[in-house]
Amino acid sequence: MHAIARLLDLPQSRLAVSDILDWLDVPALRKRFGIAETDLSLLHRWISGANIRWGLHTEHRASLELPGGDDPVGQNSWLFGLRRMLLGYAMGADAEDWHGIEPYDEIGGLDGALLGR
Repeated sequence: MHAIARLLDLPQSRLAVSDILDWLDVPALRKRFGIAETDLSLLHRWISGANIRWGLHTEHRASLELPGGDDPVGQNSWLFGLRRMLLGYAMGADAEDWHGIEPYDEIGGLDGALLGR
């Protein structure tokens, strides 16, 4: 029951990296999304490298009325970090900033499938 309550509280939570990574430690959740236990260290590295910290996006942060909720770019949010990863995957290591987003270029080849999950 505790897991269900935590899931229901997600929309009102800060969505901190530690919270999401805790969910990835749950075997049933990893199985649902096709994430192997051996993929966890890679996901940890990507999340850290893309500088994801908390908040789904700018609007989510603002709704929580916490410091940093007024950042128009949403830096360090999940959306911003995922955009960095996808941009780096699509454009490669020599890509320049695109609309204020610096590509995170550590993801390539078949690893992109894991990013999608």
